[in-house]
Amino acid sequence: MARNGSGTYSNPYPNFVSGTVISSTEVDTNNSQIATALTQSIAVDGQSVVTGDIPLATHKFTAMKVGAASTDSLSLGQAQAEAFVWCGTAGGGADAITLSPSPAITAYAAGQRFVWMASGSTNTTATTVAISGLGAIALQDNGAALTAGQHAAGKMFMGILNTTSTVQIMQVQVSGTDPLIVSSLTVTGDATIGDDLTLLSDASILGFGENTDVTLTHVHDTGLLLNSTRQLQFNDASQYINAPTATVLDINATDEIELNATAVDINATLDVSGVTTHGGNVLSDTDSTDSLGSSTVRWAGVWTDAINGGVAPSHFEGKNRIDNPSGVINQRGAQTGLNGFFSDRWVFGDIGAAVVNGNTVSGYLEVDVTTVDSSIAAGDLYFLQQSIEGFNTSDLLIGTASAKTITISFKHKHTKTGIHCVSFVNGAANRNYIFEYTQSVSNTEETHSETVTLDTSGTWIGATNGIGLKVFFCAGGGSTFQGSADTWQAGNLLCTSNQVNDMDSVSNYFRITDVQLEVGTVATPLEYETYSQTLAKCQRYLPAFNGTTNYSSWGSIASTTVIYAIWNFPVHTRIAPTGVSVADVSHFNCGDTLSTNQVVTGVAFSSAGLNSGFVIVTSSSGGLTATRPGLMWGNTGAAQILFTGAEL
Repeated sequence: MARNGSGTYSNPYPNFVSGTVISSTEVDTNNSQIATALTQSIAVDGQSVVTGDIPLATHKFTAMKVGAASTDSLSLGQAQAEAFVWCGTAGGGADAITLSPSPAITAYAAGQRFVWMASGSTNTTATTVAISGLGAIALQDNGAALTAGQHAAGKMFMGILNTTSTVQIMQVQVSGTDPLIVSSLTVTGDATIGDDLTLLSDASILGFGENTDVTLTHVHDTGLLLNSTRQLQFNDASQYINAPTATVLDINATDEIELNATAVDINATLDVSGVTTHGGNVLSDTDSTDSLGSSTVRWAGVWTDAINGGVAPSHFEGKNRIDNPSGVINQRGAQTGLNGFFSDRWVFGDIGAAVVNGNTVSGYLEVDVTTVDSSIAAGDLYFLQQSIEGFNTSDLLIGTASAKTITISFKHKHTKTGIHCVSFVNGAANRNYIFEYTQSVSNTEETHSETVTLDTSGTWIGATNGIGLKVFFCAGGGSTFQGSADTWQAGNLLCTSNQVNDMDSVSNYFRITDVQLEVGTVATPLEYETYSQTLAKCQRYLPAFNGTTNYSSWGSIASTTVIYAIWNFPVHTRIAPTGVSVADVSHFNCGDTLSTNQVVTGVAFSSAGLNSGFVIVTSSSGGLTATRPGLMWGNTGAAQILFTGAEL
């Protein structure tokens, strides 16, 4: 019985012609062929095994059973679901997992892939996997052994056998607050990461820009390296940037550094080792203000300069918040029976029986006792004090949670040995901080510095021309003014009960000098200022005119004895002065361009603004001509006119 290659049988019995004789041999042969063909066919009950290929052409199997072993055929549903790669939740331990795909595999082969859910345990070290009961093989990430945390609990993973002994994994589920953990990742387009990105290797590189123009490399327990040469240290406490303590900024580059901002505040310790500035000049203590190109640099912290042996520059513009720190400006002159201002910006307060004189002597602000107060009563108080304007303290953020830390330093040379006190007080006189210092040897220059974190509460003014902070040096105080040391407290308290009485002998001198109040935790050398700089600061609070060369601007003659004269102030005053003081009017003359000089017999305050004062000048001599221009001038070196009322 014939059958072609497509499985088509030919009729073994072509059309019979009536009367044909049937040969038994032919019939037996054809029946045998039919039996052979049926034997080779697929049994409908599935009992016979197909041993060869079965060409189906455009036909298909239907109603196939689901395969259960690796040697079974797949149903369409199995193929669509890829059930053979799904392994459910991994078994075994955290670092030695097991997978059970269905159907099971009988041997490892490159290219096999599996998907599974990690169990409730995260791996702690290199990890292995055993699939379908076969031997354990390495579970890797791009050829490297897994590190702790890469096989995260409860996450879904895919593994592909690249050899018969290693499975390479990829995490296929990232959600919630869990980090994406990778050891190698290349993104050619934009990437947005809404959660943590963890780089596990200590040598991991995070590149920026074309050709990785900027590279940050993390070094274990050291910090971040910028291009492997410019260190930005975070782990080492001595290298913190913008940290609350021990802040150091190291600039060790030999390249030029340009600062083009309007102002640059450096509140850290600045360590400069061979750094050049915008103009190519080496940064040193002599050019700390103007050598940095177009920038203004305010050094508010500690300078450590490898160039000049660690000696701090003496001129940090605006570093010291105390005006006239050594009393070199004394426009009023020596004061006797003192109870008020003597050297510019410094006032002596006297509540009690003692009487003192005040002057600037040998570079010291000096108070000497002329009448004693041998027993300080509860309400007695003696002090030397300066009020700092709010415009000069607003950056200290006093009264806020961000209040800064300051250091005050000074020299003292008192006759009376023992404990003395300094206090900080607000403008409202209801918040204070007291600290103690000791004069160890009588009439010997000694130095003290104190670091204080400013008040985080209380009432303090901001950037105004009022009192931002008052600094008191106590020379004696009764119990009414005594408080605790080293703490911010309520009240107008200026000393502790340990304060000695500097007013108990006419032989006593109370002297201080070189007072400096600066931001930071270290006392630096006293800020150097020229005489004219210090004078200009003091003239904001007291415009004074002294000697024969100080003339008023032209005024107007009102009568034969009166001139209205205007004095132009050298700087704008804090507020408009409210009065005028002339120690001896006979030291002044007045007149006009045509008349004889007249001796001044009276000077009265008329009005003032921030830049000039208007006074009424009288002369009993007469002889002035009304409506002519007139003026007033000093006729001896002792001539002095003070416009008062602008002091704090």
